Amino acid sequence: MNRRHTTGTLTFLVLLLSLDALLSSAAQGASQTQTPSTNHYFTSLQAAIQAASPGDDILIPPGTYTETLAIATPITLRAAHPGTVLITSGINQSYIMSINTPNVVLSGLAITNPTSGLYTTGLMICAPYTTIQDCTFATTSLGIACWTSNNTISDCTFSDCQDEGIAFLATPTDPITCNLVTGCRFQRNCDGIELQTCSHSRILDCDFTNNTHAGIDAIGSANNDNLIANNTFTQNGFGIYLVSSTANTISSCTFTSSPSYLTNANSTEFTGCSIDALSLRNHSSALLRQCTNITASHVSTSNSTLTFEPPVASQTLSPQPASGHAVASIWDHLAALLRSILHF
Repeated sequence: MNRRHTTGTLTFLVLLLSLDALLSSAAQGASQTQTPSTNHYFTSLQAAIQAASPGDDILIPPGTYTETLAIATPITLRAAHPGTVLITSGINQSYIMSINTPNVVLSGLAITNPTSGLYTTGLMICAPYTTIQDCTFATTSLGIACWTSNNTISDCTFSDCQDEGIAFLATPTDPITCNLVTGCRFQRNCDGIELQTCSHSRILDCDFTNNTHAGIDAIGSANNDNLIANNTFTQNGFGIYLVSSTANTISSCTFTSSPSYLTNANSTEFTGCSIDALSLRNHSSALLRQCTNITASHVSTSNSTLTFEPPVASQTLSPQPASGHAVASIWDHLAALLRSILHF
């Protein structure tokens, strides 16, 4: 590892992390241009993380790293060349990486966890003010599990997660708030994002495509005052599925073959959206302001209130049976409750 000074911090360049690679280089008589006093060699990423000081920047060279990592120091862990570093599991790893202190940054990493099992996870965020940028999460049950507030996840890709790409997990007695997801892509997951007791979150400029249950699934209770804006939803079981929520705003979103479903969700506002279908159930209420591609004939209601602004021609909104997706989501909610109780 080459340590060089930067403004206010130290940057680590991890030169050799694999013991096999280190022995191979020695056998080949490989030499480094740095002097021996500035080279720091580690046999694992975890060893490099443990050697770092607060504010340090660890640069990882291309390669596949089979490790389980725990970060307890506020550092930056980044790929020296984005998209060339894969961190994955060995056998029976419930998670690949956990962040246990505030102000950690991950950048340019690919994380997978092919271990079979309920809710095996790529990354666990257990501390606030975490930043995840330009990373990919795939081939795992759950890409990111987050239990904390004030985190930022930007420009990441989540694909082929059997459960959720991201799950924000909280309880009524321990809610989380003010998380930001922006510029991310969610493809072929069960749910793109799941919210459980999350408020004042922002989901912006994201793409949700071919997620089998929902692009965004807000379940449990008290998923209130969230902003969902400038997103596209294409070929999802549901675009947005809201349960027991209040005062959420969906703005400038486009829904294509992605119907939205609200149950016991009050004061939901859709503004400037292109919507293909909407169902309201169990005393839900929604305002559709300046929305396109939606008329009363595209809406089904049951004991709920829908307002168009400007008004549309009066049509009867008769109750319709819940879709197969809605029935299936009951099992999704039971599974989420089990996960909350077990806390993974």
